[in-house]
Amino acid sequence: MSGSLRQREAEGPAGQKALLKWERCTHWGPMSNYAWVCFHCRSAARRPGSATDVRCPSCGNSCERIGYKTPIPPKSKLKEWEALRSLGHRRRQEDLARRTRDRVRQTHFLEKEILRLESMPPNPGRTIAVKLLKKRLNAVLNR
Repeated sequence: MSGSLRQREAEGPAGQKALLKWERCTHWGPMSNYAWVCFHCRSAARRPGSATDVRCPSCGNSCERIGYKTPIPPKSKLKEWEALRSLGHRRRQEDLARRTRDRVRQTHFLEKEILRLESMPPNPGRTIAVKLLKKRLNAVLNR
């Protein structure tokens, strides 16, 4: 995980400032702009990765985000553009498969943990834990 260290003031008792703690700053992604490409007219634009609806500056069609390190071929090289399109498709398919696999794993883990806790004698803390786990399981299943 990339990031830099920064200091943060922690609230102490009675609202007093306590010792400074170091924590790692994490970012959603690189600070540079991403490449957005239009496969219709083979043009590219640089926009932030957080942008949602990037339109092609030439034809106005929707652009696809391909990353900030992926090289963009010249307009005249059709084979390289087709390779770039297939690379983007393959990456989307791999990402979908990874997210599906992670969702199944998380569902299985939560179900096992709920069964384990329910098989134990009931107590107030365990009942709350089971409710929270069921809530998390419901959230995972409804994604």
